[in-house]
Amino acid sequence: MTENLYAKMASEPTDAPTIKKLGEMELLGTDGHEELGDISGMTFVGDRFLVAADTMKRCLRCFDMDREKQVGRYYSGFRHLGITTIPGNRVAVTSDHEVWFLRVTEKGDPLLENKIHVKESCYGIASSGDNLIVCYDPDPGVHILDMKGNVIKEFETDDEGKNLFVRPSSLAVSPDHNTIYIFDDIKNTVNSLTQDGRVLGVVDVEEHLSFGSAITVDSAGRVYVCGIETVLLVSFETGTVTRLLGIKDGIGRPICVAVCDKTQRLFLPSCYSTGIQVYNMSKHTTA
Repeated sequence: MTENLYAKMASEPTDAPTIKKLGEMELLGTDGHEELGDISGMTFVGDRFLVAADTMKRCLRCFDMDREKQVGRYYSGFRHLGITTIPGNRVAVTSDHEVWFLRVTEKGDPLLENKIHVKESCYGIASSGDNLIVCYDPDPGVHILDMKGNVIKEFETDDEGKNLFVRPSSLAVSPDHNTIYIFDDIKNTVNSLTQDGRVLGVVDVEEHLSFGSAITVDSAGRVYVCGIETVLLVSFETGTVTRLLGIKDGIGRPICVAVCDKTQRLFLPSCYSTGIQVYNMSKHTTA
């Protein structure tokens, strides 16, 4: 049976930040000119770089957040869907049945180090200590892997044997690594699980989101979900959903969202666009 632990999560921050658009970081081609892309995932490397996976151009892009400019571009030839930061100034990105590991240099150039094989149709990815957490489709489930690709744990059903997911497309991990958040883009729900697979709670966002695409968590433990013309703040403490950005704010169809605590900024690309929108979060504070 799903355990409702909302009452035990009182320390979770729920205050919504005030958001103001600052500008946009351009996607640059090999010739240095603006180009069309499709950013499917973003992650931070250190305090300086934002690394983004581009499924349309089949590359990874590295942005210097201080300069708000793309400084690196690595062409892989594959559609990378999910991306996360791992120790050693590195990122791990999913590519169907593989996870690629790349190191980001001091200049912002992603360099391939190695690859591991995983179950086919691997999409979302997050890191937790020395392990990776990935989600799959069409056989919906979440696996915890070591860095060699060995399966440590599998989460597919609850204590009653019912499927936890229909299509888990994106996931994130809380700052203390105790909770895994999984977004199901068919059910339009956010599940929170322990590292042992125990369900802590489920928040339904379908009323607020016609089609969702990605989830992220900031260093204060706030959970963000984005979708068509919408960015939401999801609270497991209260089970409520707060709209941060919408149609009136001029956003398109974001595929992913990232929040940087150092700069107090939110980064938001749109499907088939030439840039990543940058927003200031003036009331964004850590717990």
